[in-house]
Amino acid sequence: PDGEIRWLRWTDTAIMDDSGNIIEYQTVGRDITARKRAEVALKESEQQLQLIFENAPIGMALTDLSKSFIKVNKAYCDIIGYSKKELLTMTFEDITHPDDIELENEILSHSINGTGTNFHFEKRYIHKSGRIVYVDLRLNVLRDSLGKPYQQIAQVVDITERIISEQKLKQTQARLTAVLNNLP
Repeated sequence: PDGEIRWLRWTDTAIMDDSGNIIEYQTVGRDITARKRAEVALKESEQQLQLIFENAPIGMALTDLSKSFIKVNKAYCDIIGYSKKELLTMTFEDITHPDDIELENEILSHSINGTGTNFHFEKRYIHKSGRIVYVDLRLNVLRDSLGKPYQQIAQVVDITERIISEQKLKQTQARLTAVLNNLP
């Protein structure tokens, strides 16, 4: 009466006599508007999260507990140099600098064993071209309703320029100190 559109689910049941002949149909309608609205809201929310993930200015990757990539965004691909298609056939160990694998495995162990859910550390990746990429990585563990971890989401910022600048500054400071120490 007020012009609102409602969703209904209709169930028709044939009523038969003793001979198996249909004598009437019984129809029951159930208002499922609230469920339909919730489905639409969920779909819109999923679309928003997808847009946020895909268009984030930082690298983002979703991995399973076996270290395999499930989803990566364009920024992550740009940092690492691999395409989405390539990364989805790899694990994060495949692109991690060999000297940082032990640290990452230790963090993964802590996340699986429930001794933490959010981790922040710096590590190195090996770019597809072979060069080292330094990153600031934030890792969040996703848990199911029972608290069991099932996936991880990584947020990655390329800090290579900062690290190289810091290394150059240290070298310059060391040279300056050496010169000053050799003055009469």
